[in-house]
Amino acid sequence: FAPSFIEKPKIIPNETGTLITMRCKCTAKPKPVVTWYKGTKAVLESSKIKMRMVEHEDTYEILLEIQDPIGPDSGTYRCHVQNEYGESNANLNLNIEAEPEPEGDPPTFVEKPRIRSEQSGKVVIMECTVSANPKPDIVWYHEGKLLSQSTKISWRMEEKGKDLYYIRLELKDPGKTDSGLYKCNIKNPSGELNANLTLNIEIVPVIREIPKVITIIKKKTIVIECRVMSVFEPKCIWMKENSAVKEDSRHSVKIEELKEGEYSVKLEMSNCTIEDKGTYRLVAKNEKGEAQSQTVTITEIPQGTAPVIKDKLKSVTLTESKEVEFRVTLSTTDKTTKITWTRNSQTLTNNKDVSISFDGQVAKLTISKVTKELTGTINVIVANDFGQDESTAELVLEESEKVSIEKDMSGNCRLTMKALEMEDAGDYSCKIEKQPDETTTELTVIEYPYKFVKVLKSVTHVEKETITLVCELDDAEGDVTWTKNGEELKPDKRISISKDGRKRKVTIKDAKVTDAGLYACTSNADQTEAELIVNYQNRFNKKLKDTTAIEREKLVLDVELQDQTAAAEWFFNGEPVKESERVEIKNLGGGKHQLVF
Repeated sequence: FAPSFIEKPKIIPNETGTLITMRCKCTAKPKPVVTWYKGTKAVLESSKIKMRMVEHEDTYEILLEIQDPIGPDSGTYRCHVQNEYGESNANLNLNIEAEPEPEGDPPTFVEKPRIRSEQSGKVVIMECTVSANPKPDIVWYHEGKLLSQSTKISWRMEEKGKDLYYIRLELKDPGKTDSGLYKCNIKNPSGELNANLTLNIEIVPVIREIPKVITIIKKKTIVIECRVMSVFEPKCIWMKENSAVKEDSRHSVKIEELKEGEYSVKLEMSNCTIEDKGTYRLVAKNEKGEAQSQTVTITEIPQGTAPVIKDKLKSVTLTESKEVEFRVTLSTTDKTTKITWTRNSQTLTNNKDVSISFDGQVAKLTISKVTKELTGTINVIVANDFGQDESTAELVLEESEKVSIEKDMSGNCRLTMKALEMEDAGDYSCKIEKQPDETTTELTVIEYPYKFVKVLKSVTHVEKETITLVCELDDAEGDVTWTKNGEELKPDKRISISKDGRKRKVTIKDAKVTDAGLYACTSNADQTEAELIVNYQNRFNKKLKDTTAIEREKLVLDVELQDQTAAAEWFFNGEPVKESERVEIKNLGGGKHQLVF
């Protein structure tokens, strides 16, 4: 930042009058160059005059010492400090007969000088805020030449508080000839200050380098970056061959201001395919014109290898309470591969009965004590950023006799039936051999109550999309009924009902707004339901047209949307339009919207 004096300059004599010290204090970064003047002549060090500067971080105490001062040493002294960001001056009047110094404070910066643009670059503002007492006078220079106010360039100074002054220069419709160094000289009887500002004007965007290509193999991503010089943010379009690259889920354009007048423009392409190969160039536009970058060609697409299972899972049949191990071996070692084990589509994790391990090539699933609850379809998925492979096997318990009859030493008889079925219902009796006595019982078998372990979720879609509603039972054998708004749902050309293990699905292709409603899936003992919302695939029935209007007159811009319930958002130069005394946003209903000036 530019040097700025933070204390009133002082003249300090010693008690005997044999040494006079002139002291100034300023802040600056980087360290300033100091020159002392008496009148218009630079003061040089000698046996009589010594100069020194004491530095503390970005604060500097500047001293001029005069040994054995005499009458000719009287006069106006000026301490001039300067660095690459600006300069400043402090005045001291030395009167050997101790004449009073001028009252007040020299100008100092409260807010550093800066340049900014308004109205999309049509107006350039140079501004700063200073503290001074009394009020300073200001003079503006461009490339060393004194400026005069006109319709193109004007300035003002406003009092913002006690001894605070805001200084502002406005430059309208800047052009190339307006580039260069601007200096504002701020001066009062106690000292002076200079604000130096360099203005670089690039009316038409300028691209000075070839786009750079960055490849991120792991994410299959390619980034093309280009630097653009422009006084305000340009509109940027990336071209592939002769077609504009449209932004979507895989392609995005990012514009970032690196510093004033310089922008980084990136095209990010994720999950790249062979279709992304080709020649690219950047087109940067503003209202003054456009610039095109040199072309860059993408010939290589980030490639990786999906994991491959060399040794697959094998189905196992064994008796209850036995230990079993499933394993797969990958064709290559890769410890970053993600391993997922499931039983009947439910994810398995480490617990007291299940142990899972992976050393980079061999993945193991060990069940220490097999029970009926752990049998079923065992599946393993091995995956990385480039794809996946999987293997499936069955874990089956050996069938024991369904019915067994036992008699113990005490004469107790027992009939045991495993895995009851509905057909097992009926009358059962037990008779004593060669005796007329018997006992009878009626067995009633109640159907297994199928419960939902994963319920339906309410979703919102857009017409023409494919929609899938999914829920999951606690057992694969359960039957369900689907309804929409209380009426049974029947499959047709667009709607299909399916079961996948324990999952129950409804799939709706080419969705329509009329497909919206409350969907329910019901088992013999449970029900889950969710709302499906299908919105119109909205578009403009009536679009905006280029318009010429007369200043001060009323202007109405109107559009019409296909979706009569949707809201319309208005933008000006990419920024949302806000209502004010001059601007009104109207929703007329029926999809009609207006912007009124």
